[in-house]
Amino acid sequence: KVMDNGYRHWQQMLNGSLGVVGIFLKRDETTQEVAVSDIEEGEPAYLAGILPQDTLLKIDGKTTQGMDEQQVLENLGGKPGTSLNITVRRGNQELEFQLTRAK
Repeated sequence: KVMDNGYRHWQQMLNGSLGVVGIFLKRDETTQEVAVSDIEEGEPAYLAGILPQDTLLKIDGKTTQGMDEQQVLENLGGKPGTSLNITVRRGNQELEFQLTRAK
């Protein structure tokens, strides 16, 4: 079922019905937090100034604690052109970014 969901998610991204922000994620095995592993150049996250190593804390005010990478990706996705707020921790400060999902 997880593979099926991942595949469907990928299909939606390919056909443009799911907006993307250009973030790649990895889970920190020690803290169990989800962090940004890479940013796709030219995509909304890159343009907003989100950086690799930023830890994702909230998506639209909803905590990412207890979520795995797939759940975080599902929360980041949405209709192209819609906006979302992402709160990250960088070093010892919390930063909030507003992004608009791209096609």
